[in-house]
Amino acid sequence: MEAERQEGVGVLPEESRAWNEAYRDPRLAARRMRKHRQKLARLGVFSWPRGTRVLDLCCGTGEALRILHA
Repeated sequence: MEAERQEGVGVLPEESRAWNEAYRDPRLAARRMRKHRQKLARLGVFSWPRGTRVLDLCCGTGEALRILHA
């Protein structure tokens, strides 16, 4: 079993590869960014002082933090 795990290190199954390609689709990425911005605005995040420290506990790739740093 250990040998099987070692062989699979760094190799993604086809579904994961397909999911990653879909996730990186520019249209879907733009849509996610719009949705993140809307949610952050609803929470009042954009009225916080610019130097506010934020701990991002969201799952994902840091898209919300990129919006805050823009």
